[in-house]
Amino acid sequence: MTVNLFLNYHLFRKGSFTFYPILGLSMTDTNLIASKQSSVTDVNSLLENPGTSVNLQHFSGGLLTGFGVALAEHWVESTGIFRLKFAYRVPFGKGYGWESFFANIEPSSPLDNFPYFFIQFEMGVLANWKKGDPWMDKF
Repeated sequence: MTVNLFLNYHLFRKGSFTFYPILGLSMTDTNLIASKQSSVTDVNSLLENPGTSVNLQHFSGGLLTGFGVALAEHWVESTGIFRLKFAYRVPFGKGYGWESFFANIEPSSPLDNFPYFFIQFEMGVLANWKKGDPWMDKF
């Protein structure tokens, strides 16, 4: 699961086109489950010999920095929008080790910090709320 929180400021706008830098916080929580096929056919045997899978967790965070472009008519009541964002995640620190709730793997765990490039395409509809409009006062 990844959560990205962005701060956007429209640096340049001409007509429907806007260009903006991106600065954001990125946090990722990875849960890796590796298992192998078992020939056991009943629950009691499986509970007596549970060594068929492993569950590993890893948390990492970083700073997203980049830019975005958008096409939208922000001045109208309702408009379509298209956005394209490009960013790079700069990790915090040298990395975090993988963990397991069921085994002590920390001394031999590789450090990882998940630097990556980020590309996101968004499309949708914007609605500008204006107090007094009959259709917006329902919300």
